Amino acid sequence: MKAAIQTIINRINEEAQRDSEARFEELQNNIEETIARENEFVRENLLKRRELVIRHNEQEYVRLLEHLSSRYSRDILAYQHTLVDEIFTLAVEKLIAAPAEELLSLIADSVKTLQGKFTLYLGELSASKVDRSRVAAALGEHPGLEIVIHDEVIWSKSGFLLRNDQVEYNSLFEDLVEDKRNEQSALILKEVFADFIK
Repeated sequence: MKAAIQTIINRINEEAQRDSEARFEELQNNIEETIARENEFVRENLLKRRELVIRHNEQEYVRLLEHLSSRYSRDILAYQHTLVDEIFTLAVEKLIAAPAEELLSLIADSVKTLQGKFTLYLGELSASKVDRSRVAAALGEHPGLEIVIHDEVIWSKSGFLLRNDQVEYNSLFEDLVEDKRNEQSALILKEVFADFIK
């Protein structure tokens, strides 16, 4: 009887052992599957984060590149404006410093094609270089043209202005140079922003 009981106990132990091993194996498989799923999830998340970081870095690079390009364009534009200002300031200084003969020659050339009655106004800086008799002599005689030299001068300007009731010919050096300067500035702006204008 003792042997029969021992046999039953051994059989129970064997079944328990097999049952325990089967449960352990099932549990181990479940754990491995869970770990594999979690690893896959973590790997996918890392890939997504990596893509987001790459995309963010690319966007940041493009933004910085655009910022630097814009700043570079602004710096070039500022330098060109400074250069244009310096060139035209120098041009005005050269025109003001031009000899009286050049001013008289310019006045004479300006009236050659005119007809009618005009008043000539000298800029203050030019009037101090030449007297009225020299201006009258430079104007000479032109049939169909009468020019009166006005006593009033245009303050702080050089060159001259011809005016009648209908038209005004502005040859004041500062104004001529300013017109050219504005024209040049417009060309520079157009060139700098050509890509945006298209």
